[in-house]
Amino acid sequence: MILFKDDNLTIEYNEEVKIYTFTIHYKSIGDDEFIRLLGTILAVLKEKRPSYYISDHRQGGLLSVKSQSYVNEIFFPQITDFVKQIAFIVPKDIFAKAAQGNVVRKNKNVFIVEFETLEEGISWAKEKTENEHIQNKVSV
Repeated sequence: MILFKDDNLTIEYNEEVKIYTFTIHYKSIGDDEFIRLLGTILAVLKEKRPSYYISDHRQGGLLSVKSQSYVNEIFFPQITDFVKQIAFIVPKDIFAKAAQGNVVRKNKNVFIVEFETLEEGISWAKEKTENEHIQNKVSV
């Protein structure tokens, strides 16, 4: 189910797997627009408070140093009390992959698992959902 869509971002909820997917569509984006995009993602995360989600950057482009810093210094600290893990689908573009890699390496807040394909990320999410379901049954 699509919850939000514009030129730079699609937010979806997969009912079967019970996971949110944030898909990035930009090849080039200014800092202000990128911060606005993160604000949209942050609003959904704060409202829904998922333990994990998929961040799909296959179609993403380069990020400035300022935008990279914003992710680690502003965005991630605001979600650490509820988001424990992120499935990060790496960009196809080699330069975008390097820039996004800087964000992942400098991150000290959230555990990030990198995947090459969305299918791998969804498989990871299915496993997470199944494990949570089993743990909830055991706890009851």
